[in-house]
Amino acid sequence: MFAGSLSHIRRCQGAIAESLVSKIQQTGGVATLDDFAAYSVFVQPAFEGSYRGKKVFTSHPPTSGIVLLHMLNLLEHYDLPKEGLTPLNLHRLVEAMKFAAAARTRLGDPAYRVDENTAEIPTKEFAAKIALNITDVSIRPKSCPTKVTHVRFFQDSTHDVDYYNPVYDVMEDHGTVRHHHLKIANSVYLDILDAPVHS
Repeated sequence: MFAGSLSHIRRCQGAIAESLVSKIQQTGGVATLDDFAAYSVFVQPAFEGSYRGKKVFTSHPPTSGIVLLHMLNLLEHYDLPKEGLTPLNLHRLVEAMKFAAAARTRLGDPAYRVDENTAEIPTKEFAAKIALNITDVSIRPKSCPTKVTHVRFFQDSTHDVDYYNPVYDVMEDHGTVRHHHLKIANSVYLDILDAPVHS
């Protein structure tokens, strides 16, 4: 039974690979069956970080595991469990997500492209620097320095995309979502948010 199962898996993989290559090549791609045959999975231990004293295990680049850790490190500057789900904390969450998305633009596949600054993204030290730029009524997170001269603070402020310092190879992408609107339906309340999107 085990040998038969392996044979079935091989046949499925072959059929799946053939289907993928056919579709890829029909749409202008260059993948071949040899590419699939030569592919091997790189196995490594999970990337480890922490959030409020708990270990967090996630994936390495090129996936966004270290970006998740960056966002958690930013949110660690606030006492979210004690304060709860307030409008201010929702604002902080959104701002942390924006800074995390900007950090994501620095990632690439380490097998082909390495940004020497990528290693700092999941660190507590990097989050402490970035947290200074999250603007809200408390002016600065509790663990940040009392004097900050290089940042302008606004009450509950959000900012244009450039404020978050994304790094793009193509600075003007002319994408289909840029300067358009995204309609988001909340599955619980069925509210519709018509919000401008900047990619």
